[in-house]
Amino acid sequence: MANKTGVLTSLRDFDAIRNDPNVTWTREPGSNVDVLTSGDIPLAICHLDVIQPFTYFGESVAQFITFEDLAAVALAAHHLNTGDSRLVPDLEGLPSRCNVRFTIESGDTQLTPSVGVDHVLNITSRQPGVERLPCAFIGAYRSAVSIATSIFTGLRKYPQISAGSTSADLEDKFQYPLFGRTIPSDSGNAVPIIQFLHEVLGITHLAVLNVNDAYGNSFVQGLRVAAEKHAPAMNIHQVSIDEQIASIRTALNSIKATQYQVIFTILFSPETHDAVLNMAYEIGIA
Repeated sequence: MANKTGVLTSLRDFDAIRNDPNVTWTREPGSNVDVLTSGDIPLAICHLDVIQPFTYFGESVAQFITFEDLAAVALAAHHLNTGDSRLVPDLEGLPSRCNVRFTIESGDTQLTPSVGVDHVLNITSRQPGVERLPCAFIGAYRSAVSIATSIFTGLRKYPQISAGSTSADLEDKFQYPLFGRTIPSDSGNAVPIIQFLHEVLGITHLAVLNVNDAYGNSFVQGLRVAAEKHAPAMNIHQVSIDEQIASIRTALNSIKATQYQVIFTILFSPETHDAVLNMAYEIGIA
C-alpha cells in the first residue's frame, strides 16, 4: 500500500537524514531515541530492529512468511511517520502531534539462540551519535531465541516485543524485565487444549511428544498444570526428542509401549513432523 508520496518513502527519507554526516544526533541517558536538536522543532528517531528467522538453522532457503512480516512492520512504521489513517483512523494528523519518527532494520536469527544473541550484542554495541542504535527490538519467533536475546536486550535497557514466542518462562519479569508479547503464553494456550481433549474427546490417557527445548518443555508443563485443574484424572506421558531419527524412533517406541491411543505433538519444523509421522507409521502406531 502506498500513499501519495510513494511506497514507504518515509523510511528512506529519515534514514537519509539520520545518515547525513553534517547532522549531529544526541541520545540522552535513559532514552532510547536519537534526537536532532538543530532547527525549530527537535526531531527524534526511534530505530526498530526486527529479529526474525529469515532463514532456518543456517540453510540458504528464504522463509517467505518472515519477509511478509517484515513488510508489515515497514508499512506500520511508514504509516506512523506519515499519519496514514487508512488502516488505523487514529493516526490521522499524528506527525503534527508527535515529533518521533521511525526507521527499521532487521537481523536473521536463523532460529538459533546464539545467532540472535550475536546480532543483539553487535547492534547494541554501536557507537552512540555515529551509528544507528536501536530504540526497541521486534521478535523473535522461537521462544528459545527470545529467552536468550531478551536477557541481553533487558540488561541493555531495550524493550523486546514478540508476536510468536509463547514460552511461559518468559513471564519471569525479574529475568526478562523488558520483554513483552502480543500472543498468549503456553500456560494460557494449554487450558483450552486440555479442556477440549478431556471434555469433548473424553481422553484420559495422553501421550505428549515434544521437541526438547525451552518451548517444548514449557508447553508440556503448561499442559500438566492445566490438567491438574481441569482434568485431574488425565494421565500425561511425556517423551522429548531432538531432531535425529534415532531419537524419534526411541521416543515413539516408548509411547507404543504405553499403549496410549492419543499422541499430542509439540514439534517445530515440517521436516520433523514428516519424520515423526513416517516413523510412527513404520512402527505401527499411526
